[in-house]
Amino acid sequence: MIKYPVFTLIIIFSMMACQSPKEKADLIIHNALVYTVDEKFSIQQAFAVKDGKFIAIGTDESILEKFEADSIIDMRGNPVYPGFIDAHCHFFGYGYNLLKRADLTGT
Repeated sequence: MIKYPVFTLIIIFSMMACQSPKEKADLIIHNALVYTVDEKFSIQQAFAVKDGKFIAIGTDESILEKFEADSIIDMRGNPVYPGFIDAHCHFFGYGYNLLKRADLTGT
């Protein structure tokens, strides 16, 4: 039997109060190969998104400890690449427009 139940309860509740609540995210992606475009082009494991923006990127452990979300996706080790913007052109039309609008002043 516990000798000091009130003291024990105070310790338990104090420890529970010390835990900080998790930050809310809209989406958590974890267990992935997340290719970044930082200075070192590092590869991470997880990230959290809120309001369509990245709010954190890091290891599975760091993201899952700090954030909670209604949508959590386990990527099962699959890659996640940065967004690619397809600024393509149709070469004939592009070349034609360049020739048509070429500024030959001073040539």
